[in-house]
Amino acid sequence: MTRLMPAAWIAVLAALCNPAGALAQAVANATIHGVVVDATGAVIPNAQIKARQTDIGQVRTSASNTDGSYILPNLPVGPYSIEVTAPSFSGYIQSGIVLQ
Repeated sequence: MTRLMPAAWIAVLAALCNPAGALAQAVANATIHGVVVDATGAVIPNAQIKARQTDIGQVRTSASNTDGSYILPNLPVGPYSIEVTAPSFSGYIQSGIVLQ
């Protein structure tokens, strides 16, 4: 039987004390970003954006900034629909979005 050297024990203990590092896996994520504008091209601040992952129903939300821009980071890959709403405007839904 061979004996582990003290440095090897330290490595084993470090791996046991940090199981997240030992079990880490690559996860595929994507980002949706854009600018909310009206029919004339004027930006719409404070619009509410909902991204729904259509196969499991998970919803992430955001709001447009003063320049109309928004971002939804770290979304799991898969099929989505986007719904945008703002006071005094008709709602908009875009389906058939697939994040890869």
